[in-house]
Amino acid sequence: MRRIFLDCSISVYLAAMLRHRKSPGCDGILGSNSTLDTCGVCGGDGSSCKFITGTFKDTNIPIGYHKILEIPKGATQISVRELTWSPNYLALRNRSGKSIINGNWAVDPPGKYEAGSTVFSYTQPGREEQEGESFSASGPTSEALDVYETRDSVELGASNTFFFLGFWYPVHQCVSRSSLDEVNEDECDSSTKPFPQEEACNTQPCPAFWDVGNWSVCSRTCGSGIQHRQVLCRQMYANRTTMVHPQRCGNLAKPNVTQTCQLRICSHWEIQSNWSTCSVMCGLGQRTRHVRCISNQGEIVGEGECSNRLRPRNNEACDMGPCVRSWFHNDWSSTCSSECGPGIQRRSVFCLSSSPSDDSQDGCPGNKPSDMRVCNSGPCERTIKWYTGPWSQCSAECDEGSQRRDVICVSKMGSDFNVSDPSECSHLEKPPSLQSCNAGSCGSRWFTTPWGTCSQSCEGGIQVREVRCLAADKTYSHQCDLDSKPDEKKACNPQPCSSVLDDNCRDRYHNCAVVVQARLCVYAYYKQACCSSCAHSLQRRTSEKR
Repeated sequence: MRRIFLDCSISVYLAAMLRHRKSPGCDGILGSNSTLDTCGVCGGDGSSCKFITGTFKDTNIPIGYHKILEIPKGATQISVRELTWSPNYLALRNRSGKSIINGNWAVDPPGKYEAGSTVFSYTQPGREEQEGESFSASGPTSEALDVYETRDSVELGASNTFFFLGFWYPVHQCVSRSSLDEVNEDECDSSTKPFPQEEACNTQPCPAFWDVGNWSVCSRTCGSGIQHRQVLCRQMYANRTTMVHPQRCGNLAKPNVTQTCQLRICSHWEIQSNWSTCSVMCGLGQRTRHVRCISNQGEIVGEGECSNRLRPRNNEACDMGPCVRSWFHNDWSSTCSSECGPGIQRRSVFCLSSSPSDDSQDGCPGNKPSDMRVCNSGPCERTIKWYTGPWSQCSAECDEGSQRRDVICVSKMGSDFNVSDPSECSHLEKPPSLQSCNAGSCGSRWFTTPWGTCSQSCEGGIQVREVRCLAADKTYSHQCDLDSKPDEKKACNPQPCSSVLDDNCRDRYHNCAVVVQARLCVYAYYKQACCSSCAHSLQRRTSEKR
């Protein structure tokens, strides 16, 4: 075992220091023995504050947070407690709405909570102890705080009780007998200073008054409705109001607790049409109907004026049964394919689904019905008749002309046609094969002469003709369409001239030089009679142009 030895001189010195140690007072000075009075004033005599106590006994409070007390700034020796257990909770908030104890519908555990520069001690005894909740603080508080009761049950249980009545203390001052001015307390005999005694203040009751709440929402969203509000008789006690019996406000006119209201004119939904046919021929589809919003005056208004909750459906599902495929056909043709004897009648046959979106022609049950059948129009007999062809065009472009057509005798046996001798149709009236026609008035038209001889045999020349506008009586006219006037000139002989003269190209006229000088080579007669001279003349002119 290890032993510890302590020097005796050191022990004696420490003991001496402990015996002579001084504690600082509330003013921070060692040995001043200054203490805080009940008002929290260092070295004070308890005369600078008011003692407030009271009891809260209102059982008609709504569910939720209900303010019951205001803790003012600078309060000390704070103690708030329930007289007995209840299912409710105490709550504490600052003026900005921040929760300190039991806020936001949550229950905090018992313990220490800082608020207003002081510490609140929160207790929460169980139901077995039959003691109510409490919180206390020594203070002073640096800001005002609000005490709430949180009611979360319909049963109030035992009443919640708090103390908050008002008292004051008289303040005694030393004054001059002659001037009654305040002087230093040293000039008065301190033994004769009266001891401050607590005195009640503001004991007279404040007059009762009607306290009105906010109007409730209108009982109807449209049309005439009713609004309610709470009207309570209240009276002021110790700087707070409390609900009192309505008889105390009997001498006052009670405000209305109800009033009529109308947010807007009522409108209603009107079904304008019956349900439409289903959107499909089979299977699941949709059908619709028209719904509109009508005012009480019968006018169409915006859909926002009617309650969307009460709106009738304007579409719904419809079931037309399962889709199937079937053969469809129309009636047989009314005539037989032949006028006599055997023939054929036809009809159309399709495989269709009851679903319009399915256009496949396959998958129908059973065999396809026949789309043709034999028919008989009776025995065939040989008939004779004149057959006429189509009329030809009118022989004249305008004015009177004629048209022709073929008329032949034809024998028919069933569907067979044969050309017969005209004598077999002699007993029948023969249709005409010629008829007159009129293509309309000729009016004024353009007429032309034949094209003249080309001005050159090679290297391009010009041909000319005369163009005239003539009336129906062959006289000059100005009524022709100028846009359709025929050309009066056109190019000709564009081929190049040959440099080698043909052996047959010889002068057959004794004076061809005069022909060249007279420029008669443009005419075919002189060009042929003086072929050599005209050809050489053309060559010279061509070389000069180059």
